[in-house]
Amino acid sequence: MSSPFRQWYGLLFWTGTILVFLAVAFQVYRVVSRAGWWEANGTVIEAGTVVSVQFDPPGQRPVVLHATVEDGAQRFRVGMSVSVIYPGDDPHQGKIVEVGGEWFISFVFGGLGILCIAIACIWLVPALWGRYRLSLLQRYGQRVQARVTSVEAYPSLSVNGRVPWRIIAQWDDRIHNKLRLFRSESLWVNPEPYLKSGTVYVWVDPKRVERYRVDTSFLPERED
Repeated sequence: MSSPFRQWYGLLFWTGTILVFLAVAFQVYRVVSRAGWWEANGTVIEAGTVVSVQFDPPGQRPVVLHATVEDGAQRFRVGMSVSVIYPGDDPHQGKIVEVGGEWFISFVFGGLGILCIAIACIWLVPALWGRYRLSLLQRYGQRVQARVTSVEAYPSLSVNGRVPWRIIAQWDDRIHNKLRLFRSESLWVNPEPYLKSGTVYVWVDPKRVERYRVDTSFLPERED
């Protein structure tokens, strides 16, 4: 049954998937592009608008790297130990690695992506679980015909002026000598015009009658 939330949750899920992919791709690119690079510990020898770091490549003379940093005086101090990376064949092309700087973009993209996927799963997981249970009931369950007693609306939940509906039906369980009450899932189409027969089919687990699913496949995906 179509829900007005479906398109938004689907959009959130795929947006989150793309963001996570970009986060992973950025890190893969970073690793691949840095193939042949080395990492070393350096020492800040000048901290200001221009930050200077000295480090000692193995078997070579000390190298000094310079980087223009707007708030360098606040983020660095003379004598501070920092990490640098450099290509093995030319240490002078090295770069200062700031704490978290190499991962910042991936953290932002990955965090937003995971958040979007988590929100989408609020709808996707119950929907997929409902479909799975229905498939089990259709395969191993019993289909009974129940009499529709009412159709209920839930005005407390409204989306774009629309409210969901539920079909309430009863079935005389003669095996257990009980009158069973069934409620359908939330429906975003008013089912009353489609209940002219006054009955609906319900898939029931014979071993546990409380496990059931009202068959609403006769309803359209959306109202015209």
